[in-house]
Amino acid sequence: MPVGRTGTCRPRRIRTPLICALAAAVTLAGAAQLRADVVTYRLEIVNTWSEDTHPGRFPPKEAHFSWLGGGTHSDRVSFWQEGEVTSPGMTQMAETGVINMLAEEIETEAAAGNAFASLAWRWWFCPASTDFGSCGVATVEFEVDSEFPLVTLATMLGPSPDWFVGVTGLPLREDGRWIPSIEVDLRPYDGGTRSANVWLLFGPTNAPPEPIRLISEESGELVGPASLGTMIFTLISDQAGTAVAEERTNTVPQSFALEQNFPNPANPSTTIRFDLPRSEEVSLVVYNMAGQTVAALLDGVREAGSYSLRWDGRDDSGRELSTGVYLYRLRAGDRVATHKLMLLQ
Repeated sequence: MPVGRTGTCRPRRIRTPLICALAAAVTLAGAAQLRADVVTYRLEIVNTWSEDTHPGRFPPKEAHFSWLGGGTHSDRVSFWQEGEVTSPGMTQMAETGVINMLAEEIETEAAAGNAFASLAWRWWFCPASTDFGSCGVATVEFEVDSEFPLVTLATMLGPSPDWFVGVTGLPLREDGRWIPSIEVDLRPYDGGTRSANVWLLFGPTNAPPEPIRLISEESGELVGPASLGTMIFTLISDQAGTAVAEERTNTVPQSFALEQNFPNPANPSTTIRFDLPRSEEVSLVVYNMAGQTVAALLDGVREAGSYSLRWDGRDDSGRELSTGVYLYRLRAGDRVATHKLMLLQ
């Protein structure tokens, strides 16, 4: 089902879920050319919802984005659209914040060949200023297959009767290329199943249910129409490119450390080991001597432990790197360590 195309778009920023011509909305320079079926994207949820963004229209306590659910799929199927009535899974998500039924709907379509996989993160995505026990990390990763390049996600605004934010049928691939980065503006939607206008779950049921609609100033919902944050999708690995095998031990090291690769010189494969004393956002990148990135080996949250990565000496496009000296840099939180390596081809 094609995605609707209305709203205002500008380069690298899209008003959700209606996608204006992506050639104008997304900068494709440097996009990764597809040579494999599956790639990995990092999704960062930036929740800016606050009394400052919504004065007088902000919950008195525990304002949050609830569990985030959805999946990757083809254009043969759609899981929610403005102007359509919610499915049972979307109803459960919008009314309770639980995404189990929505995940099941996507798994059913995956079995029918219309979707790749369901996505389900069962923790709250909270504003930076909050510290609730249910809040989890705001950055996650997921895989996308070239035959199922659309992503649909939704999360309830908590607490609310049936208000939510998300994206529907967002293309991560354009003209045979994976899009390197997309930033989506999150504006609230009314799920159409409940008619309460208070900061509470449930309320009177709409019979029959009303279609999903974008909340506007004229509609009068308490949440208001202003943006509540962004979703930032970033391509972080193309399996057509460099090959990395990652292993981790459960032993928690005492300190942060990056070891010298072995063997060195690499001919062309080599192993890089490092220690993380606590869970952190981690990146491991190989640079040439001009400081240009040639291979992004690791990017994302990693648990505490000792890690071992075996790298095949190829760049992010899958090309063999030339013989020479390179730098590899590990960043974990505010700590950085760098070593040189010699590569022989």
